[in-house]
Amino acid sequence: MKLRSISILAALLIMALSMAMAWPKVKKTIKITEPAIVGSVTLQPGEYNIDWSGTGPNVEVSFSRGATTFATVPATLEAVQNQQDSIVTQQASGSSSLVEINLKNSRLHFAPHDASSGN
Repeated sequence: MKLRSISILAALLIMALSMAMAWPKVKKTIKITEPAIVGSVTLQPGEYNIDWSGTGPNVEVSFSRGATTFATVPATLEAVQNQQDSIVTQQASGSSSLVEINLKNSRLHFAPHDASSGN
């Protein structure tokens, strides 16, 4: 009985490690040139490291500098071919919301900020 429990535990551990390796974390550096709202956080101008796990379409994207994470928000990941990296923002009620991050082989799309709901 004890050997069977150890075998099952070992199999579960191997499956968990396989899944973690199948969805490697992707990291990129982006530059924001004006304050932009993403989720409920306003990111100030500057360079941010972004990273996400999974192959999509639904991923969680983290914005950080060094060891400090400023925001982690849901996004939709699409595989696309872009010529260059770019950031798309949308102006509403005097503030700028981050809508998309276009990278060479992918696009991250964020839900627009709704100023009326406080999100």
